[in-house]
Amino acid sequence: MNREIFSGLLAKSGLKHSEDKLPSLNSNIDDGNKSRVWYFSDESGQRWVIKQYPEWVAETDISWIHNYMFKLAQKGFPLAEAKGEPLSLNKNFYAVYSFADGTQYDPLNKSHFVDMAEKLGLLHNLSHNMKIDGCRNWPVVAGFTYRGDNRFLTDAWNISSKLLQNYNGVIMPIHGDFRKDNIRFSQSGISKVFDFGNARNDYPEVDLAISLRDVSSGLVTSDWVNTQSEFLKIYKNFVNGTPRILPDSICGSGLVLAVQENSYLLHELSAGRGDERVKNALADESNYLEFLLANLSTQLLLYRSIFT
Repeated sequence: MNREIFSGLLAKSGLKHSEDKLPSLNSNIDDGNKSRVWYFSDESGQRWVIKQYPEWVAETDISWIHNYMFKLAQKGFPLAEAKGEPLSLNKNFYAVYSFADGTQYDPLNKSHFVDMAEKLGLLHNLSHNMKIDGCRNWPVVAGFTYRGDNRFLTDAWNISSKLLQNYNGVIMPIHGDFRKDNIRFSQSGISKVFDFGNARNDYPEVDLAISLRDVSSGLVTSDWVNTQSEFLKIYKNFVNGTPRILPDSICGSGLVLAVQENSYLLHELSAGRGDERVKNALADESNYLEFLLANLSTQLLLYRSIFT
């Protein structure tokens, strides 16, 4: 990151520094979503994060994301808050956020699992009926249509579209990436939720599909069912019907997300950007989609037993 961007960000964020010396930045980190992240400490020793958003993220996106985060912070939700205004330079937006203190998710710590389900419920409680200026309605799940020619993805999309047909739930602000990697924990529970770059207006079932995949990743079917069942029961008890969750839409959302990821990775390969990481990711995503389709009946029975 060059000096112009860094000093401009510090000025917009209101963070003090000596005129002749900027704070030290660590090496930049690619977060896997065409974004970049840096860390630094201010004069008081407090740690901060700089995020460079990819070129396709517009000013209206940043404004919507920050308004959502601001409203959640006002309501007491534990998140890494935005500091000051974003900076636009060289076709990218840059923003400063508070550092997410705490430890990573520990699968052996039961309280982490419970608090993750409860905090997702809290997030949805607070976001339900929340109105945010502007509009960020991606066709990610709500309104998405697969237009490719891959037979496997077309069949999966057809199944998902039937599950989501005539959806009569709620479209509301969601996190869009509520996973263990984007959460930090303290001894008393979740300390910070961060990375709201995929936040948007969509189905709450999308967040559930993402979190359910995350907490049950790598488990055999029997353990996968038990883990998802426990997570959803904790979530349901916490949200207490607000928002109302439609069980078939959890399955439909999970299928759409898998179709999208497979489609994106296939496009990367066809465009000549298929390094070994992309090829491995495509194999994983293809296997996961096959797993979803093979276990669709089991999923539907589970979700309907909890939410119907």
